[in-house]
Amino acid sequence: MSAKWDGKIALILSALSLFAMQALFAASPTRTLDHEIEGALSRYYEGVPVRVEVKAPGEVVLKGEVSTLADEYDIYEIASRVKGVKKVAVEIKVLPPEPMTDQQIKNQIVDGLRINSRILAPEDIAVNVNEGMVTLAGKVQTFKEMEAAEKVTVYQDGVKGMENNIQVLAKTSKPMSDQDIQALVNATIEDHFPLAKDKVKASVTAGRVSLSGTVGTLWEKDNIPREVKRVMGVTGVTSSLAL
Repeated sequence: MSAKWDGKIALILSALSLFAMQALFAASPTRTLDHEIEGALSRYYEGVPVRVEVKAPGEVVLKGEVSTLADEYDIYEIASRVKGVKKVAVEIKVLPPEPMTDQQIKNQIVDGLRINSRILAPEDIAVNVNEGMVTLAGKVQTFKEMEAAEKVTVYQDGVKGMENNIQVLAKTSKPMSDQDIQALVNATIEDHFPLAKDKVKASVTAGRVSLSGTVGTLWEKDNIPREVKRVMGVTGVTSSLAL
């Protein structure tokens, strides 16, 4: 066979090899994302507590059973931190190891709210429990208080789910300027989310913050607005962050 034909065959084989490698890498995010999430979960749990299914590129379903609502929340957060995850559907059942009455669950939560130093007026938070499903209502002065009430609730035994209807009604003696609020918001993003600080833009109008731009993980998309809500002077947050 001539050197000319040898060259053509080598070129064809090279092209086919390149096409196969491109197809392999194009498919790999869907095929390996479940393993990446399972690996992340295994660093926090002895054995992966749930099944991870990838339904479409970047779209994940978590299935299984856990003993506390806190585990469900933690598993979602771990999965949302994995690069490439764009959407997580949680199909996890919370099955407490010991049966508890709604009144027992409520008593635990009320006691937990009362002793939590971050909650200034626990008596202003109403707790209702129906078959293990908890509804929080009432009012607090800061988003930190609201988050503290959430954390108290999800860590109690017997809690199967939670709906948070608490209102944040800040008591401020002197309103802050939008310029001052924006400076605090930008500093918060830079401190807590350094990888996203150059890609996220915040604007403030009458205390309300609008977030735009792109982020690298679902965790950043979820948590940047939550963290910005905690900034002094912020009265609300609208997010159009994209992955």
